Amino acid sequence: MRWSLLIPYLMMTGFALTSASSCADVLANCYKEAENRVQVRQCLQKELEATQREYLSVLDRVSKEVSAIEQAADGLQKRKKAGAMQPNAVSRTFSNSNKAFDAYMKQQCAFEAMAMEPDTGAGNQRMACQITLLRLRMGALNSFIPTDVSSSSRR
Repeated sequence: MRWSLLIPYLMMTGFALTSASSCADVLANCYKEAENRVQVRQCLQKELEATQREYLSVLDRVSKEVSAIEQAADGLQKRKKAGAMQPNAVSRTFSNSNKAFDAYMKQQCAFEAMAMEPDTGAGNQRMACQITLLRLRMGALNSFIPTDVSSSSRR
């Protein structure tokens, strides 16, 4: 057996298990706080709105970092008089990755909701899925934000 072919599968399985356990955690927390299904939904809605606001903040900070990277690269290329990087290439790639993530999240969370039995909280599952995936994405994006607030570009 070729292990190199198995690695992507194992990585996706790990992601799926992480995602599923995180969804379960989000749902479990709301079930602990709520007395009925309406309150569970309200809890999830509140958590989703807070997570979306935080996600937009992270996107804004990464966008600023991307601009700084492009400005630094542009200055370096002008000094070298070589056009190795197309203008706005990093911004375009970041924008494309955001669109791809949004499409993935929409489809993945629709799948998870549809996989639920009727009348078992498919809408709640969809919101929990969105919360989980947004948090995972924020974790990945945070690595592009300098921890030193006074810094204006990547180290």
